[in-house]
Amino acid sequence: MWSFDDTRDDPFNPASPSIAKIFWAAARWLGAIVHAASGRRVLGELSRLDDRMLRDIGISRSDLRDAAATPRLSDPTLLLFRRAAERRAASKRGPSARLAAATRDPHIGL
Repeated sequence: MWSFDDTRDDPFNPASPSIAKIFWAAARWLGAIVHAASGRRVLGELSRLDDRMLRDIGISRSDLRDAAATPRLSDPTLLLFRRAAERRAASKRGPSARLAAATRDPHIGL
């Protein structure tokens, strides 16, 4: 007599956990590719903006180049988001904090 326990580990059973794991891994991988492609498309649109508009957003042309250099399957917009957030946080601290952060030499240890 067959029971659910007998068919659970059968690799040819469509309801087998191993088939489901493969399916979900493929779905996650495909989702990552689609998400990265979407981020690359946004990066292309941002590269068409002039420097003043990029500065209004909180990023620079060099940030776009850095984001374009990220691995193909990663989302380049995450780097842009972090850079813009860092600049916003630095602007809230005031000009003296920005100057200190910009002139700090890691070799001196200040």
